[in-house]
Amino acid sequence: MIRTCETCKYTTKVKSSYDNHLKSKRHQTNLINKPKYECFICNNIFITQSGLYKHKRLCIAKKQTSDAEKIKEISEFREKIREEVSEELREKIKEEVSEEIRKEVREELRNEIITELNVNNMNITNNNNTTNNNHIHIYLNTHCNDAPNILDAIKKLEFTENDFREITNRSIPLNLAMYNLFEQKLTELPMEQRSLHCVPSALFVRDENQWKEENPTEVKHQIEDVESFDDDTDMEDVPVEMRPGIKKMIMTKTTELFGDKVYDSCEHIFTDKKKLDSVLTGTRIGSNCTNRAFLVENTTKSNKLLITPSTST
Repeated sequence: MIRTCETCKYTTKVKSSYDNHLKSKRHQTNLINKPKYECFICNNIFITQSGLYKHKRLCIAKKQTSDAEKIKEISEFREKIREEVSEELREKIKEEVSEEIRKEVREELRNEIITELNVNNMNITNNNNTTNNNHIHIYLNTHCNDAPNILDAIKKLEFTENDFREITNRSIPLNLAMYNLFEQKLTELPMEQRSLHCVPSALFVRDENQWKEENPTEVKHQIEDVESFDDDTDMEDVPVEMRPGIKKMIMTKTTELFGDKVYDSCEHIFTDKKKLDSVLTGTRIGSNCTNRAFLVENTTKSNKLLITPSTST
């Protein structure tokens, strides 16, 4: 076996001679003075320049391939991270916005939707009203879009003798008693199935399969001051401020229909004097008030039904 010392260009087949050479002064001197060639890429040391040159061609190609793979890997990793972060941010923003809207709407409904028309407590600005009403519209269109049209809902209401007895037995004005009955029938339904939602500044009524907003003050004018108002009524004699529209407002029709529905449901009581006396005994109307016209006027006077309940008739 041939043994070669590259440093000293020494070659021998004898192992002992090769070992002696490595210990020789000549070899030690050459080791100290012999230049070393280092690969700047991988930091390997070579004794000869030719050895380094041969190595470098392979090392550079390998490094370029490795660098390209790393760049590709880094690029793919960055793109993946960017997509994940973008998707996460989009979902987070979507959730936050949706939750914020839901929270605002729930808060508005909790604090503002009431079950009576308190038209005198309008102590918020027009801008706030617009913003709040928009939130309510969003909620109603999202959660209450299956509610029936209010006139259809009124037609399906059912009344009992107890309902009639409650109307006549209360020691409060009849319009307030009627209002309480209306409120009772409305609140018996789940929130999502109610056709009317009230806030101090607006009424949200389900009509023609959509949510419509009506002004409580205009409704009050039409119900209270235009008692004989019909679709073809001549409006020339009606003051301008009392003209909410040429046609009856939805709530005007609702109050009239509700009053008619109450009377129709209790008509058998009106026409049966014995039953009427039994129902009215001990009530604030009294059994002596059996005149049908009086009862109709006082229990179904729909043009006074949903105006400010505290107003006596």
